[in-house]
Amino acid sequence: DGNLKINLVYDFRQEATEKLSKLGIVVGGDKAAYNALKLKYDAMQVDYIQKKSALDTRVAVFKSRQSAYEAEVTYQNKRGGASRDIYNTLNAEKAWLDSEVLALNALQTDLNDEVVNINAMVIVLNRLVTTLNLNVDRFNEIGQERGAEFEEGVYTSDVGGEEIDIYQFDTNAMLVRVLAHELGHALGLAHVSDPR
Repeated sequence: DGNLKINLVYDFRQEATEKLSKLGIVVGGDKAAYNALKLKYDAMQVDYIQKKSALDTRVAVFKSRQSAYEAEVTYQNKRGGASRDIYNTLNAEKAWLDSEVLALNALQTDLNDEVVNINAMVIVLNRLVTTLNLNVDRFNEIGQERGAEFEEGVYTSDVGGEEIDIYQFDTNAMLVRVLAHELGHALGLAHVSDPR
């Protein structure tokens, strides 16, 4: 019933937290949690790079065989048709190409899922970097860049009134901490620049 409106906003920040939770990764709010998450991120990143390289190699082989198949079909059609042996060979190659397309699509889907998981980790790692005032490089998402800073919550005051938007919390204790921080701004307190 007060004048300060509090909004719980579901967006990519909370989605990232939930994604990690589904992977069995619970993120604390301390340096040890950051270090543990960073180790998992490093392992997932190496795994992703290896799988991406293997997929790229397999796609290159597929494209080469597909081009050769199409060239041979064009050549045989210009000649008026293929012999029975060549026809059977081309059909076997077509069957392989069709099955390889399905396999490559499945591998690409798995790789895309891995990208989503890595990006969720990146979002949470960047949040920890900011929250803990760590002097480390920020992480980049794979395939896309959000560009915005990670914020757990924001207090705003304008002619429309005062409100707090809460974007992310792992536990009730973290929700209380974020709310307390933003309520401090509502009371007129600024950020403390001293990381200690």
